Amino acid sequence: MIIAKRFRARPVALLTSALLMMCAGISESSAASVALPSATKPARLTGAAKIDSTVTGATGTWKGSPAFTYKWYACSTSGSARTTVPAGCAAIKSATKTSFLITTSQLGKYLRFMVTAKNRRGSVISVSAATLKVTSPYQLLWSEEFNGPAGVPDSVQTSNKTADPSLPWKAMVSGWGGGNRERQYYTDGVVQYNEDGSVKQYAVELDGNGNLLLNAAKPQAAGENHPSTAPSENCWYGTCEFVSGRIDTQDRVGFKNGLLEARVKIPNSPSTWPAFWMLGANYPEVPWPNCGEIDIMETASTRDRGYSYFGSLHSRPSNGIGITKVMGSFDLYTGYHTFGLLRTPTKIEFRFDGKTYFSITKAEATSSVWAVNGQNREWPFDQEYFMILNLAMGGTLGGGPGGLTVPAATGGTLAVDWVRFSSVNGVGEVITH
Repeated sequence: MIIAKRFRARPVALLTSALLMMCAGISESSAASVALPSATKPARLTGAAKIDSTVTGATGTWKGSPAFTYKWYACSTSGSARTTVPAGCAAIKSATKTSFLITTSQLGKYLRFMVTAKNRRGSVISVSAATLKVTSPYQLLWSEEFNGPAGVPDSVQTSNKTADPSLPWKAMVSGWGGGNRERQYYTDGVVQYNEDGSVKQYAVELDGNGNLLLNAAKPQAAGENHPSTAPSENCWYGTCEFVSGRIDTQDRVGFKNGLLEARVKIPNSPSTWPAFWMLGANYPEVPWPNCGEIDIMETASTRDRGYSYFGSLHSRPSNGIGITKVMGSFDLYTGYHTFGLLRTPTKIEFRFDGKTYFSITKAEATSSVWAVNGQNREWPFDQEYFMILNLAMGGTLGGGPGGLTVPAATGGTLAVDWVRFSSVNGVGEVITH
């Protein structure tokens, strides 16, 4: 007679777990001795809760030698550190590193940093206390929204208006070529008529939808119902090939430090050279480049420079190029983009759609790194500057040899939604003349 040996049944899940650990080279007894991760110091945050500032999350101190992953949350309320994400918190997309750059999307919210600690026993989270409410370091001091009916803007001084020094802008009338062999004549009048004699385009005009337009076109011959749009004087090279628009705030409104931005739509038209830039307020008494030049946005629609934009600083001594950074964007011409300059006495940042793409300090700019023929550059960028918006044709950037435009060039339009100037943490000044 065979007497069956009795066995104590073991749950299938435990058997499966044991087999898996044996295959992995881990004994059941050693696995049992591994504890879940535990935090002896919770996750925490450092940094100012302000737009365009970076906050940093500290993982804390943990037992259990875990691996970590991270998430950032924007929350509706503040509070102390937790082991769960509180109600009213929404994860910030793609924010998975230990540092986070605050944007306008988080304005008025509280930030939390969540650490997930994981070892072979499982995962545990630690959520930091919330920051103070996210605030803006910017205070709007001056703006031009370009609202108004279609036609020549009321805010721009033109030659057919009574002189009014209180207007913030003045249109340029000149064919001198800007020292860059440009092919346009800047006018403050009509650049195109309709066949019935009505105005089709002014060089400088509002579109009636909240935008300033700077228009460039070939001079139009006189018609039965309208005069010619060709200037009465020659350009620097002879008969002017284009007429276009340029405005500036010289001797009217100046800006010192702070954040200056413009939202613009760049023309994708052959040989156009639009720019948003600044010159030292002491120009022309102090000649270029000693006065300093800041190119917040320059671009040119040419074969070699398409889809690219750049920011530059020019000072003495000059090599014609300056301290510059070239960037590219495949949607440069499809809509409006914001170009900005954040300036302090000792640092300058160039921005594209709210993000800094190039920054340089006074110490860097005046060092041997950017020297010209062994001579270090000067830093005239801590003074008052006035701003300029223009649409050039051809020239040393938009043209070929001698600044010539390509045969297909007919002109184009630079559209400006707004220009705004803000102080940054209380630094920034508008000077009205």
